[in-house]
Amino acid sequence: QILAQSGNLLDMFEKQTLLQNNLFPHLLISKIQQKDTASSLAKTTTQIRISGSGSRCINGIYKVDGEHEQAKSFFKLGTFEGQTTKFRIRLHEMEDSHHWYIYISASDLRGTDRSDVDFYSSLKTNRSDLPPRAGWDVIDNGEHPPPTLFFQSF
Repeated sequence: QILAQSGNLLDMFEKQTLLQNNLFPHLLISKIQQKDTASSLAKTTTQIRISGSGSRCINGIYKVDGEHEQAKSFFKLGTFEGQTTKFRIRLHEMEDSHHWYIYISASDLRGTDRSDVDFYSSLKTNRSDLPPRAGWDVIDNGEHPPPTLFFQSF
């Protein structure tokens, strides 16, 4: 609680300093513009291009596939272990956090009793309903380097 109170005092001090130096309106406008840009990007993005992944099978164009857990979901058809399957980018809710995953759902793998095939994950740290461009963790079946995502609107 003491730490929280000191944080509030610091916030008040920072706000007062910003107001005295006439910087607060500029920073506030900048924050609003960033939020509007992220919101606009989320609304207009119809596909994601993944490139640079060490797991080359996940590179390619992913199209919007509806929503999952209140965020856009994306997919592409590709080949994994000799079979055509759906690769997905989706948000999944864990006990106390949300993670984005690039993976193949077990239900999309015909003729196997495998669980999901996970390649990369990223903790959701913002309010956007789009996955992050970079900063993905390599997990399970993923290979270094992790991918970079590019948002596209058509």
